[in-house]
Parts: sequence; C-alpha cells; structure tokens
Amino acid sequence: MGTFHYGTDAAFDIDDLTLAHLSAIIVAKLRRGEAFTLTIAGIEGRETLWVHPTANLRCAFTTNEQHGLDRDRLDEMMRSTHRGSGLTIEPVRTAMPVAVAA
Repeated sequence: MGTFHYGTDAAFDIDDLTLAHLSAIIVAKLRRGEAFTLTIAGIEGRETLWVHPTANLRCAFTTNEQHGLDRDRLDEMMRSTHRGSGLTIEPVRTAMPVAVAA
C-alpha cells in the first residue's frame, strides 16, 4: 500500500499498482501543463483534489518493484481526466474475515 501526498497536509493510501498508474497519468498531464480533478473515494467518503502544475505532489511506494503498466487502464484513466467529474480512484477493497459460529 503506497501513499499519495497532496500538499503538506493530505495523504491518501492507495495500492502500489494503482499509484503507479496514477503517477504516470499525473506526469503526462502536468508535462503538458494540463490540470484536472482527482477524486479519491474512501470508506468514509471522498475527497476531490485539483491537480495542477504548481501543486506539491508526491507518490511514495512501499516497495522498490517497478510495476508494469496496463495500457488499457492508462487510456481509460486518461479519458477520465477529460470528463467534468475528472479521474476517480476507488478505495482498495479487502476481504473481511468471516465470523465463525460458536
């Protein structure tokens, strides 16, 4: 589980593979000077950020592994940045333990 840092106060836990894709999208957009909205949905709600060339951004990965990027996923994410609602990152769903009857 990596962390996406926005500014000096906001940090969001995002799985490393999704974070790698997000990082590639951010780099591509900001190289062109293009801003976009990024919504990070979580269990307790969602937060929308304005990603722009002067924003203080940092992606911290939990491993040194270079994640392979899925071209189809990147294309869909990039298309999302052009929509009015912007790009949305969904929370990571983890399996909940099954209760065992006593």
